[in-house]
Amino acid sequence: ANALNLVPEHNLGDAALASRQGLDLTTLKIYLTHHRSGTFVLPAPDSLVQAEDVNADHVKTVLGLMTELFPVVIVDTSSGIGEHALMALEFATDVVFVASPNTPNIRALRREVEAFEMVGLIGAARHLIVNQMEGRGGIGTGEIESTIGLPVSVQIPRSRAVAVSTDEGVPILEDGGRDPAAKAMRELVTMFAGSGGSASRSGRFRRKDR
Repeated sequence: ANALNLVPEHNLGDAALASRQGLDLTTLKIYLTHHRSGTFVLPAPDSLVQAEDVNADHVKTVLGLMTELFPVVIVDTSSGIGEHALMALEFATDVVFVASPNTPNIRALRREVEAFEMVGLIGAARHLIVNQMEGRGGIGTGEIESTIGLPVSVQIPRSRAVAVSTDEGVPILEDGGRDPAAKAMRELVTMFAGSGGSASRSGRFRRKDR
């Protein structure tokens, strides 16, 4: 909500509470916040206490209704493999893994991908995004691919404009101009909105893990 400069009246915690009494499409719409881009947002709970009350069954109910309401649903999860992320995977047509080009992050993501494969959780298409890529030095794309075991779909270069856009609540795709990071993010969007993405052909739900 902060990154989109939204001041929502409701959030996922409210929707989860409502699901205990029986949440339907009409009621869910009350908890969504409209963004000027035309998208609708269901923000995270306001507090850790409220977040503790949201369980996997609540997530299942909300996501089931969201996929009925919208042709595309994007879930931004926390890092790691929690019960909420696991539930989101049951709906996902595409999983977007986001890695930073540093050794601890890449090794952690490799363990996560291996865990998913061991328990057979991912039937969805997988995409690897490298975020904050440095122009020179550091870990190269080839090393990242060989470590994680996935090809890099898009590289997003480090850019001050991204931090500014987040602080100001104006998505860089709205006001990024020719910034290289904005260009890379447009490429990412095209993977799904264009003709080449697997999601555009066969699915309607995405999960992003960062």
